[in-house]
Formats: sequence, structure tokens, C-alpha cells
Amino acid sequence: MAVRIARTVGIDFILNTVQDRSGVFFSAVAGELEAAHEKGIELGRPYWELVLPRRYDVVIITPGGYSRDIDLHQAQKSVSTAEMVIAPGGIIVLVAECRCPGPVTAPGGQLYTPDRKIGAEHESHRKAGRLCSRKPP
Repeated sequence: MAVRIARTVGIDFILNTVQDRSGVFFSAVAGELEAAHEKGIELGRPYWELVLPRRYDVVIITPGGYSRDIDLHQAQKSVSTAEMVIAPGGIIVLVAECRCPGPVTAPGGQLYTPDRKIGAEHESHRKAGRLCSRKPP
């Protein structure tokens, strides 16, 4: 998918880095798009590929904490991983803080968060595409 998107926008040369599970960069690949991409996959496979013996009836996932779980929009991105290992008809449990759930439009068009009506500051953030201005703890 990544290669197809890159081709669509006209990329034909890349420089990518490869990390281990600890986040340490251990290699770089560069060159023609597909060849370098495939080489990066090959180098990263021992660190990132996990072969599972079967699909599971229940999968519990977490996006990995702040900022990946700041709101449901960010947190739901981790569901794509669970989709690869869930059995047909299985249950995916997403555990995420979602400290900034974003505004909800109530009947009549008034904006609310779970704890209060949104004031002018939050309304301007919503219009600018920023759902939450709260800082991490």
C-alpha cells in the first residue's frame, strides 16, 4: 500500500531508516522506491514480524499511551492491527485514555464535552480542527 501511494504522488527515490524494537536505528536503506522499501522490510522483519499460530476470539489492544490515545480518532488507528489477528465474529477490546474526546454536537447544534458545555475557546479550536487544547500531565 505504501509503495502504491508513493508511486501515485511521483516518488521514485527514498531514504528510510530501520529501527529495532527499542527504537534504536540500526540501518538505513536508500534507492529506487520498491527495491529500497523491500530491503527495509527484509531488515526489519526479525524485529517486527510476529507469526501467530491462529486467529483469536478476543483481542485486547492499546495504542501505546499519550499521544496515540489522546482521543478516539487517534486511538482507533490501533484497531487495524487487531483486525489482522481476530477470528471471524471475534471481539476487539480497545483500551485507551481518550482524555480529549473532542466536542460532541447535541440536538440544537450546541457543543458539549463529557464534563461541560464548550466555551468560545473550545469552539474556535473545533473550527480550526483542534479538538483539545489540554496539555499532557
